[in-house]
Amino acid sequence: MRIKVSLKSEKPISLPISYSHPLQSAIYKILSDVIPESHDFGLTVNKRTLRPFTFSRLFGHKQSINEGSISLTSPICLHFSSPLEDYVQAFANGLMKNGGIKLLGATLDLRSIEVEPTLPETKYIAAKTISPITVYSTLMTADGRKKTYFYNPAEKDFAIQIQENLNRKASALGNSVRARESFSFKLASRPVQRIVKYKDFTQIAWDFRFELNADPELISIAYYWGLGSKNAQGFGMIEISERR
Repeated sequence: MRIKVSLKSEKPISLPISYSHPLQSAIYKILSDVIPESHDFGLTVNKRTLRPFTFSRLFGHKQSINEGSISLTSPICLHFSSPLEDYVQAFANGLMKNGGIKLLGATLDLRSIEVEPTLPETKYIAAKTISPITVYSTLMTADGRKKTYFYNPAEKDFAIQIQENLNRKASALGNSVRARESFSFKLASRPVQRIVKYKDFTQIAWDFRFELNADPELISIAYYWGLGSKNAQGFGMIEISERR
């Protein structure tokens, strides 16, 4: 289930370029008002805990970037999604209960909540990112130190990691996926790199258009849960422009 949230502020709001952590914190605050255990909520597969939701960046009616900050004017739009309908309903209920979102001292009042169309079963989509996708592996160096390697979408292993991530999510949801060998991921635009500061960490992520051929279950997971890693931190949400 996906919702589109429209918010308003009496004056433009100014946020740091990397605002995914404060936005995630605001979302968790809303969820915790409705489901107190939300900070600990997750689905477990192979000893990994996966948090089954994602959200987009904020989209303002007008927006401008200046000296490391971004300014947004009302109305301001946020997309929120999860393969678990109860989770999206809880977020919507929390928004209505709180009357909006408080973000870094700014109050964004709730204008409306719109349920987005359900995705019919499909084996092909053309889509674009509405929050950047990050894909990475943790490697060991020769001297035994851990190193994070972020994949570029142009690398063959990027698509492999995308597929493996979707398969893990399917397993976490208890779904069996057919015809995994039919998976195909193809770039449809030049990737734009995004350097995102999250707490004390730096994430390398990418915005781009793409085409995906896959089992319908995996495409559904990509649409409702997101692509790549760190979805609950505001990465990997997509918008579909074509399906067949």
